[in-house]
Amino acid sequence: SGYVFKTTYSVLAFLLVIVLWRSRAGDLTALRWAMLFFFVRENCCTVNYLVFAETSLLFEMLHSYGMLLCFAFTTYAIVEGVDNRIVHISDPEERCGAMQLCGRCIKHAEVPCGLRRVFYLVILAMMVVCGMLLTADVHTNAYNAEIYGMDFTYCNPMAYQLYELVFCPIAALVMLAVSFVMLLGGKMKAAKMALAGGFGALGFGALRMILAGAYSQRMVYFIFWEETSELLFILGVCCVLWIFRRRLFDKSTHVN
Repeated sequence: SGYVFKTTYSVLAFLLVIVLWRSRAGDLTALRWAMLFFFVRENCCTVNYLVFAETSLLFEMLHSYGMLLCFAFTTYAIVEGVDNRIVHISDPEERCGAMQLCGRCIKHAEVPCGLRRVFYLVILAMMVVCGMLLTADVHTNAYNAEIYGMDFTYCNPMAYQLYELVFCPIAALVMLAVSFVMLLGGKMKAAKMALAGGFGALGFGALRMILAGAYSQRMVYFIFWEETSELLFILGVCCVLWIFRRRLFDKSTHVN
């Protein structure tokens, strides 16, 4: 997973940055930044492993923060893409895709927006989930192993866990609260950006919490499944871009 999976998805992420480099659509621009942060964070991870045997706090924090930013920008790309290309909730001139559900639309009548009310519930639910991370147990454990003739110590230092279980949920709570307030004020662009930031912090912290909890005594699987999930993530991005390539990369259909 470290040499084959990581090399594969790092190269693919770099190629995606190149493919998306000249894209001006809001969702594709956000995705480009997500892939760039992903590529940089994986190189930080590689340096930490090959040079410092995963003992560098700086490179591990850069590795973690890069994934947080990747999660955030990917979330924004999805939200922006669904909004501007499918639902059109932010565009006052376009017919909202949820019209069939709502019956009447806030764009044309004095009625509450159904989708916004759903977003309120989603944001509040995500804020509650932040408590799951804040109340999680911290595990201090380590063991030695040999990988292809190289001695290696598996461990999950306290500093990493405090970042994932304290900083991430607190940052997520702040960003989600900002998103809620922006949504109340009708500032959809700012609300989407804050929501993406909150989901990025919460998503990364939750992923690490699940892996650390499930494999606290077998950290080789912690690493393996993290690398595997990242490979699946990059392959998924490649597949979605390929499936919808005609419209996504058609300049006449680009949206801001």
